[in-house]
Order: sequence, then C-alpha cells, then structure tokens
Amino acid sequence: MKVAALAIVILGWGLWAFLSKLAQGQIGWRTAALAYSAAQTALLLAFWRPEPARVPLGYATAAAAGLAIGVGTLFFFRLLTTEKAGPLLATTASYPIVAALLAWGLLAEPLSPREWLGILLVVGGVIALQWR
Repeated sequence: MKVAALAIVILGWGLWAFLSKLAQGQIGWRTAALAYSAAQTALLLAFWRPEPARVPLGYATAAAAGLAIGVGTLFFFRLLTTEKAGPLLATTASYPIVAALLAWGLLAEPLSPREWLGILLVVGGVIALQWR
C-alpha cells in the first residue's frame, strides 16, 4: 500500500504542477490559483468527517497551515508566469527541508547524519538549478 500511495502522490502532484502551468497560461495566474483551490476544497469536503480536537489550539494551527500554503500557492502560480516549470518545481519541491528544520529546532525531532547530508545535497541542487 505504501508504494501505491506514494505513486499516487507523485503522479497527482506531477499532474497538478503540469496542469497548473497550462492553466495559468490559459486563464491567468490568479484565476488558476482560485480554480485550483476551489477544486481542492470541494474534494476535501467530500472526504471530510468530523473529528474531535485533541488539542484546542489544533484548529488555529491548521488554519495557519492553510494560510501558509495559500500564500505559497499564490506566489507559485505567479512564478509560473515567468519561470520554466521544471526548475521552478524542482526548487519549490525542497520545501520539506523547511519543515524538517523547524521540526528539528522547535519540536526536538532528531535528524540523522544521512538526513543532514540529504538536506545539504538538496540545497546544493537548488543552487545549481538557479545558477544563471
């Protein structure tokens, strides 16, 4: 199941990125971002089931996550109007590094030497992609 789920994530996100590039050229980046968000919201609502809050602050944390992804999405769609999709996607796909470093610093989640090496390699790859 894990391999199948990962394949679905990679395929879905790959299609999302490709279709986002097409859509922004067809209807503009603002409208494309809105249409993407509306479709995603409809899908999430279709699968949503109420769950009790384990931590009262959880709703605010989730809302902050939504705002963060919303800001990132708007800037991503804007960048699609001027940048090549491949290098842009490879660069923005490095966002898990931010999450890993925040979890390491704020939640005390350890990073192994191999994970630190991976972070350094990804940062090096991003620098190489952006080198002009």
